[in-house]
Amino acid sequence: TAPESDSRLAFLEDCLKKLTQWQRDLLWRCCVAGDSTQKVAAELGRKVEATRKAVLRIRRGLFRCIELAERKEAEDS
Repeated sequence: TAPESDSRLAFLEDCLKKLTQWQRDLLWRCCVAGDSTQKVAAELGRKVEATRKAVLRIRRGLFRCIELAERKEAEDS
């Protein structure tokens, strides 16, 4: 529903603010801008697999952060 989507988006924005600038940049490049993991890894001087794992950890962390925020909101209401 629209209100749920709005609150999830707000939670996402809050959770993104908790990331480091490096994490936000990596996530942006690999998940939004469409740069390949290989390209990003090469430019950062990192191994491809390490870069993939970093993106996965960031995404999982965001998911957990959003879930926690949703639970907290549900408990508070």
